[in-house]
Amino acid sequence: MYKMELPSNRVKEIVTYFHAELDKMYGKNEVKVFISIIFENVLNINDLNLIYDVFILESELDRINKILQRLKKNEPIQYIFGEAQFYGLKLKVNANVLIPRPETEELVDIIIKSIQIPSCKILDIGTGSGCIAIALKKNIPAAIVTGVDVSKEALSVARDNAKQNNVQIDFKELDILSGVILPPVDIIVSNPPYITNTEKLNMHLNVLDNEPHLALFVTNNDPLQFYKAITGKALKSLSKGGMLFYELNEAYGNEVLSLVKESGFTEAVLIKDMIGKNRILKAVL
Repeated sequence: MYKMELPSNRVKEIVTYFHAELDKMYGKNEVKVFISIIFENVLNINDLNLIYDVFILESELDRINKILQRLKKNEPIQYIFGEAQFYGLKLKVNANVLIPRPETEELVDIIIKSIQIPSCKILDIGTGSGCIAIALKKNIPAAIVTGVDVSKEALSVARDNAKQNNVQIDFKELDILSGVILPPVDIIVSNPPYITNTEKLNMHLNVLDNEPHLALFVTNNDPLQFYKAITGKALKSLSKGGMLFYELNEAYGNEVLSLVKESGFTEAVLIKDMIGKNRILKAVL
């Protein structure tokens, strides 16, 4: 049983209490985002300023309190509501897939701006929720997009998301670390596991305790494991002038860049994200 904690059903006092309980865990700005999401979902209200002095129903207060308890247990708010926003799209998410990140939106944006032939063939490796594949197909309708993942559960989520967003994508189960041969394509994109086990120590519990480790972590002794596998297969799969895009662990950006260049790719460059970290790689074959 959960404990009823919210002191009042007045919106202003609920907001104050959320900050008192959660700011130390998540930070004030993140809690503001939580509050906005909660009131939009529970009350269908987008502007809290309009209802600060409003008293909500007991049933609404009860629902908000249950959400608060889950947030205090480090459960991501996206999993609580079962959805996340990504590149203007609404996507289903659960514990079988990673929650899409802003830097991945930047990756998608770079790919869209790089494509010169709308009818290109795109392969998304480690598709997870399908966020990259779906955003690309939505914005480049003529593209033929395939998404692959080793997880059956993730692929089920991806297929639901494609249907929800009215796009046709071929999702397939595939282990990129196996001897599989990739189909001929013009663009390969991947946001593979790239966090080492050592880096777990610095991660927030809402990620560590909830998001799928299969999609997050690599061993300390081979942090480039997935980049090596994908780069090698991409050499045989990509058309002449084809492009390879990676999301990166900033700590290994230069190593991945060297790997890609030494493999035979040209025009390989690291691209900084919105906060100045080397998080994206673009290369041309």
